Amino acid sequence: MPTERWVVGPEHDETKFLHLGVVLRELGFDLGAKWDGLAGSQELHHWVVHSASGELTIESETYVGLSLEGPVELVQLVRQRFQASNAF
Repeated sequence: MPTERWVVGPEHDETKFLHLGVVLRELGFDLGAKWDGLAGSQELHHWVVHSASGELTIESETYVGLSLEGPVELVQLVRQRFQASNAF
């Protein structure tokens, strides 16, 4: 199954992070797993979310940004909903 990675925005953009969470909850996603790490000056936060439609991985990494990865159709669905409802 083809996957896609979408960089939502900078890792420090809390507004985008919160908005992504709202969109994911609206689409029926629940948190499955979470872990955090630190390597030198880089922080990494990693979440896996699940829904009846499938699984997505969300990462927030210093110098990389806030990203969403998973099946192409799911990533595109989340991106479309995010952009359509993004009032920020």
